Amino acid sequence: MAENETKWRIGLISCEDDPVYGAPLKEYITSWLKPLQTNKDGPQLDVDIFDAKHGEYPSDSACNKYAGFIVGGSLSSVTDIHKEQWISVLADKLREMHDKKIKMFGLCFGHQILAHALGGEVKMRENGLKINARTMKVADDINRKLFKDKESDIKTCTLYACHEDAVIRLPEGSTLLATSHENPNELWIKDGCVMGMQAHPELGASSQGRESLQKLAQNAVAMGKLESEAVHELECSMTTTQTNDDWAAKVLYSFFNA
Repeated sequence: MAENETKWRIGLISCEDDPVYGAPLKEYITSWLKPLQTNKDGPQLDVDIFDAKHGEYPSDSACNKYAGFIVGGSLSSVTDIHKEQWISVLADKLREMHDKKIKMFGLCFGHQILAHALGGEVKMRENGLKINARTMKVADDINRKLFKDKESDIKTCTLYACHEDAVIRLPEGSTLLATSHENPNELWIKDGCVMGMQAHPELGASSQGRESLQKLAQNAVAMGKLESEAVHELECSMTTTQTNDDWAAKVLYSFFNA
């Protein structure tokens, strides 16, 4: 862990400034990781945010101050990398950080741009936008690679996801750690310093985050990208579905501190 054992400093590379998701992202991340701090011996979280859309990145000398960097989600598409310069700049920066073995954890778009930057392939889903709580099968490797306690040894996990694109081919040398019927590449790790997760545990972990998921779904309906019935199904799931956001937080913590 960077600096000391009591203060857990994370860099958050924000890839969105939309008021529904981008603006409150730091708050969502903090709420998601809050359970890690409930133990008196647990880490005290400190999050610094960097705005990728406006070219803000940590300096090379500052990177070693952080346990790792979370690369957040975005309403933009990795497939528009040749149209939106900031995405191309982001990919270059992530490659540089990977070459220096700086730990990075991508969420949704973050997982997709990491995969693309390191040689994987991202495409639009054939069935378009999907917003749902999905259950994924967890590989035995995740317990061997990350966890030492049986408490984290689960075979399946359920998390909320919201994406129109998907990683259809992982970078060479990656290890697949979780898969689902909707998306074959849900969670993966490469070279011990990069991990990607398609889901949004930072949104599923709080009532405010779940409200944002609903707003994103409602906006998608208005744009003709989602049927109104899907919004109803999403809202119903939020009263009946138990998600494993705490487990996902443990994945991040164990990865950054492995």
